[in-house]
Amino acid sequence: MEAIIKDMRACADALDEKCYAHVSRCPRDAVGVILDYAENADGDDVRVYAVGGDGILYDCLNGVVGLSNAELAAIPYGDANDFVRGFGASAIGVFKDIRLQALSGTVPMDVMRVSGNYAFNYCAVGLEAVIADKSKMVQRFCNACPKFFSTRKPFVYNSTIKLGALLGISDKKVSDIYYDIKVDGEDLSGVYTTLNISNGSCYGGNLTALPKALPFDGELDILFARKSSTIETLYVTYHFVKGRYYKFPSYCTARRGKSVSIRAQHPMAVCVDYEDAFLDTRIDIDIVPGAVRFVVPGGMPYKGGNSGVA
Repeated sequence: MEAIIKDMRACADALDEKCYAHVSRCPRDAVGVILDYAENADGDDVRVYAVGGDGILYDCLNGVVGLSNAELAAIPYGDANDFVRGFGASAIGVFKDIRLQALSGTVPMDVMRVSGNYAFNYCAVGLEAVIADKSKMVQRFCNACPKFFSTRKPFVYNSTIKLGALLGISDKKVSDIYYDIKVDGEDLSGVYTTLNISNGSCYGGNLTALPKALPFDGELDILFARKSSTIETLYVTYHFVKGRYYKFPSYCTARRGKSVSIRAQHPMAVCVDYEDAFLDTRIDIDIVPGAVRFVVPGGMPYKGGNSGVA
């Protein structure tokens, strides 16, 4: 991190720009720092560089949304870098070019508003949220022994996702929840195994359940999978997370819309942009078009689909 900060300061000096670096101490720490800095900028534009993975990008996004003088850039040094991967297989290296980032312009990006918080990629409810939670548990174990099990290695990271999936599918409580669901007012209530509401197309490092999701089209891409047996769930989930849900019309329901409301009598597992999963009985999600000015180095197009996954 010190080397990256040094490079950023050198770049700022060369361009005669100010540079302030803050190392987050805990989740959400960056939000208040961004708000304070932007407020004291005397109306000048502030470009926030989120250096790290999806977690710090999530925090910086929540600090930037609503600020008329703030722009957001991503310098991807995380395990997954889901939002950046949507720009293509070569995007990670391009986005790490600090000087190119500093010289590049911005494009307006949509964000998802999830019960008061903001996200770039997705909100998962049910099985996928539990899988994410179990995977992070396995990853914490692996990162305790980085010499042998570093999640920086794609094979190790992808293996933690697969193990998390096996642990999640074995949790019987996930598949027995009845959800009251409305998508733009359409009633789609029922018993589902997993619900995926996406703004971006890549998540989980190498997954893309909704490959046509674009973070600038003003709509959410929505996918629900109905309850099935354990064996069927394993088979359907394998194809579901690779964007092949259309093969199972009797299990999967796809929609596009601007708002989704989800209610349940029992606590449901919820995961937003791979943050730690939490339990709730009501979730409201809507799209906020063009909410953030996002830096796109070299004007790279957002490709989505399977183009940006490992």
